[in-house]
Amino acid sequence: MNGERRAVSVLRVPTPDEEDQRRLNKERERLIKERGAHVVRIESLLVRIGIHMPIVRNFPEWLENVGDGLANEPGSDIEAELLWEYERLQLAARQLEELLQGQKRRVEEEDTKATERIMTSIQSKGIG
Repeated sequence: MNGERRAVSVLRVPTPDEEDQRRLNKERERLIKERGAHVVRIESLLVRIGIHMPIVRNFPEWLENVGDGLANEPGSDIEAELLWEYERLQLAARQLEELLQGQKRRVEEEDTKATERIMTSIQSKGIG
């Protein structure tokens, strides 16, 4: 290619086993994005009714009492939407926790380069 080093590149197709090992990490990344999207959606809905507050652990109970003493009480439809979104958030968080536990078990059972990378990403601060 007459000196063009980038004209042709070799594509290395992963083996089925390598691709299978990558699935957990890809699913982990997807769940982290999904969890973040649910948090943003809940916070946006709260801002829509004039509440600027992070999501609390006892969110459903908090939501029942949010109208007490506030001028902007959430309507029943937005309250239902907030609860549905919170349930989705809880599901994503639960699935992410199960996946992380599965990754840790897998790392303990296997000793491959891919699992070492998984363990490094799990232990890294600021990821997830």
